[in-house]
Amino acid sequence: MRVYLHNHSVSKRWPESYFAKVADYLINEFSVQIVFTDTKDEKILIDNTNKEMKSDKSRVEVAGNFNLSQLAFLIKQLDVYIGADTGPLHLAIAMGVSTVSFFGHNTPTLYGPPTNNNHICSYEDMYCSPCLTNYNAKMSKCLEPQCLTKITPEKVINSLDRFLGF
Repeated sequence: MRVYLHNHSVSKRWPESYFAKVADYLINEFSVQIVFTDTKDEKILIDNTNKEMKSDKSRVEVAGNFNLSQLAFLIKQLDVYIGADTGPLHLAIAMGVSTVSFFGHNTPTLYGPPTNNNHICSYEDMYCSPCLTNYNAKMSKCLEPQCLTKITPEKVINSLDRFLGF
């Protein structure tokens, strides 16, 4: 099984340590292959996540910068896409790939995947959420996105167990 973890968008970033815990869980419990993609600007995120991981690093594949067609091809090969509300998430949804997504600054009611058995959407309804709206030109000054940090690795792992039928 191949699982893609995506954490690139600066304003919608889930903590690297959280991704590391989910990756460790999937590798240790189910021997999955984790796939990260990076660009020059995002390489540090992948490096930080890998440093936080405690499991077998040979189960992690880091792919280079892709154009849209190459990324679409990669995503189509996956069993599960895990990531925040970004373009690749919506590409995975459109291509019929199962997804586990995190919404913080945006509301999944408007921007989330369809409600069905192929998608799990995590959202913490905070007093300040959603802070990215059409009314503020989708600009947020939030420096501590509790809406994302409250979506813990344990919550995601529990949803994965239920979602994947493990």
